[in-house]
Amino acid sequence: MRMVRWFGFLPLVGGCAAPVLNLPEDPLRMTVIQRRAEEIPGSDNRVLLCLGDVTGGQVLVSIADRGGKPYLRTRSLATGDTVPFDIDGRRYYLSVMELRNFPTGDDFGVFEISSRRPRRTPPPG
Repeated sequence: MRMVRWFGFLPLVGGCAAPVLNLPEDPLRMTVIQRRAEEIPGSDNRVLLCLGDVTGGQVLVSIADRGGKPYLRTRSLATGDTVPFDIDGRRYYLSVMELRNFPTGDDFGVFEISSRRPRRTPPPG
C-alpha cells in the first residue's frame, strides 16, 4: 500500500522524483500579483514563484517547491534585475521585466524565466 501525505496543495507519495522545470516557452513570461505564489508552468505544479509587496520599485521574490525547499532564497529585486537559480542540476535565470504599483488595487510583477542567460542591453543615451 502506498502512503500519501498532503503537503500544501500537492500530495506527496513516497519516492517522488525531484521537481523538474520543463519550460513550455523559453523564455517563459509570467505575471504574478503581489503577496501571492504562482506555479511556474512546466513544473508539474511543484515549483512556485513567490512575491512580496511591490513598493518603491522593488519586490521581495523567492522560488521554492511546495514543501518549502528554496531554489532562489528571498531577495529584493527591481525592474531589469536578473538572478540565476538551479533546479535539478540545471541553471535558469529569472528576470524582472516590469513592476507595477497602483494607489489602489492589485500591484503585480512581470517576469521572464529562461534556461539561457539573458543578453544585457546597453542603457539608452
